[in-house]
Amino acid sequence: MNTAFNRISETQQSTLQDLNRNGIRFLAAGEFAIDAYDQSRLNPKLTLLIDPDPTNRERFESLKANPGRRFNFESDQIRFKMAGEGEFEQLYRNRVEHPAIRRDDPNQVESVPHIGIADLYKKTAKVTVDSSPMYVEKVEHNLSVLFEASKVFPVKDIKLPDPSWIKQGKLTLEDAFDVANSGPKHVRFPNRNKMDDSNSYKPVSRDLKELRGALDIEIVLRHYGYTPSSKNKGNGNETYRIYKPDVPDSTQRIVVMNRADLPYKGFVDLNNSSFKGDSIEFVKTMEQGDWKRTFETIDRLLGNPDYPRMKQSVAELRPTPSKNYLNDEKVIQSELIKDYKATFVKTDRHLEYLRSRALDRSTILAPEFATQVISVVTTNSKKPEQTFQNTAFPLVSSSGNMLSMDIRANGFKAFPEGEKGDALWMSNQKVELTKDTSFRSSNNGIIDFPKGTQGFLTKAGFVHNNFSGFLAFERGTEFKHVNPTSIILSESPIDALSFHQLNPPISGENRLYISAAGNPSKLQQSHISSIIGKNPEAKVVLANDADNPGIRFSVNTVALDQKSMLKPDLAFIQSTDKDGQRVGYNLLTLRFEGTVPTEKLSEKLLEATNSAFSNRVSGFLADQNSNQIGAQALKVEATPEQVVSVNPKQPSESIVSNSFKIKLSNETKQLANVLEGVVALANDLNKSDRFIVARPTIAQKDFNNELKERVGKAFDSTSPLRFNSEQTISKHEQTKSEQTKPSNKQKLS
Repeated sequence: MNTAFNRISETQQSTLQDLNRNGIRFLAAGEFAIDAYDQSRLNPKLTLLIDPDPTNRERFESLKANPGRRFNFESDQIRFKMAGEGEFEQLYRNRVEHPAIRRDDPNQVESVPHIGIADLYKKTAKVTVDSSPMYVEKVEHNLSVLFEASKVFPVKDIKLPDPSWIKQGKLTLEDAFDVANSGPKHVRFPNRNKMDDSNSYKPVSRDLKELRGALDIEIVLRHYGYTPSSKNKGNGNETYRIYKPDVPDSTQRIVVMNRADLPYKGFVDLNNSSFKGDSIEFVKTMEQGDWKRTFETIDRLLGNPDYPRMKQSVAELRPTPSKNYLNDEKVIQSELIKDYKATFVKTDRHLEYLRSRALDRSTILAPEFATQVISVVTTNSKKPEQTFQNTAFPLVSSSGNMLSMDIRANGFKAFPEGEKGDALWMSNQKVELTKDTSFRSSNNGIIDFPKGTQGFLTKAGFVHNNFSGFLAFERGTEFKHVNPTSIILSESPIDALSFHQLNPPISGENRLYISAAGNPSKLQQSHISSIIGKNPEAKVVLANDADNPGIRFSVNTVALDQKSMLKPDLAFIQSTDKDGQRVGYNLLTLRFEGTVPTEKLSEKLLEATNSAFSNRVSGFLADQNSNQIGAQALKVEATPEQVVSVNPKQPSESIVSNSFKIKLSNETKQLANVLEGVVALANDLNKSDRFIVARPTIAQKDFNNELKERVGKAFDSTSPLRFNSEQTISKHEQTKSEQTKPSNKQKLS
């Protein structure tokens, strides 16, 4: 252990960012803070200790009341605790900063203040131990982690006792607490030379295949304090079972499966699909990779006289098909449908929420969106007997499995526990029949369609504009995908439906709506990039929110087009001024990327390339600065960087990349101008009008607000935001003289 860091989810990252943006002081605490030094363990709960100072408490309460925050205070991934009076200042003085890395995107990192090691040791040792032996082991393990961490990250003015002495009866938890608070002079330390040295262990050859067959993973899980989910019936008719740790607030879920051609069961963690394997792999992970302790645990379990009876008491699992074995996505989808009682919207009651957002019934039930708007049942976490009927938008992975949902109701927004992965919300795919085909309607009538008929393919069946409901078809029915004429990206599915109602499609138009249901992760961006790449003729409409995060998302979407020469990146950089106040700015990186045969590379060519792109950036800045009246002129912040690398897809080619960094304020109008300029530059370089900006007014923020402002009515034909894929969109702000479209006349010679 040479580095300390945590792994966090997207929701946890949003929480940390929102706290920082609102100037709220906090410290990472509990097992989350301990896990910074123990990356082999998985504990997705983020525990935060909040400064009780009146000003800080007021900011915290204001954030709780702010509907614009990006996380749910009731989320199982986060736990807030207000520090006791006089406690926080001392802890804050001793704090340490550690990075927190997104599980699904290692490039996204947040710096998090943690309670220091010595204070963590004190608080951990002070825990009142109940009658559960597993909980005692948990405390001892946490103390061991902190003790080992203190060797790598020295603790000032204090020496921590070795918790291994506790297990040998040399030191109690209370003594450890006394030492941590008062120093080592109050306790006589055992002779270290007499302690067992696990590093002296010499591994003995063991038959791992035999052990896997003998050691049941379900008994292993129970040994480590995991219990079967209450949803598991244990009737021998299940294909998988879910286990949860008997630890307060933990959201980890381990799935156990059986495969007919294997003599043992396997497991996979639903919160971290890379953690999977067999019973030996699980024990080894729980014992921090120590083979000595691993085999000691295995021998202890198999040597237990009750082991045969325990194994016999484990209910049978039906074998899982090979393609679904340890496939966490299939399990997640199944669990979401069961947990939330998910159904397709059918009744007017299911439509109430969306109707309150000015969306028409015809829009909600349109063929494009059939099955992409569902009804779910949620439970009040504090009153389990209280349930609510909510609307949800399913987020589906590139493999076609639902991994999450954007759950909505008036004044309520939530996501299920777990990661989104690469899952996106999308409208239905338009398809065309490749031969004459018969379908069965809901009343069992037969409907014949000729070859060439177009409709939408959904999970419930074929949908055609001339027939209500879903039409069933036989396995083997042949369809071909109809390429979209436009791909419309929005931050939320509700905005996508609103855009559709504001801009009804015209004949011959085929739109594909996509939403990441929030700021997209790297995995979601990769999924979007793949869709854009597969549809090179489609126009990409950037219909995101008009606020700063929405503008940044739109700018960065341009880089997702694999064929685009321009790869922009707009990021908000947070810093602290000399008075300790949090300040921030935006950093725009314009990266121009092209390929050239390696044999033709020369200094002259590289100089010419750099000069040409420098001219492009100069033209871009000239246009931007002409629109920044009274604002500080934009300029390239550092020496442009040129990088030459081998093209991994074509080794005989080299990739030449030229990057220019430009510092921007956090003023929305400036960022809006930059977005227009970046899109104009990208389209000019690519000699196309592929990217189109569709931004609502800053006052309305998003397209649903535009729709509500218009009481559900579509844009007039003369509206600057009226759209079809045969024309471009004029900026709504033009009509209000809020900004003018920048031009870029610099041509690459």
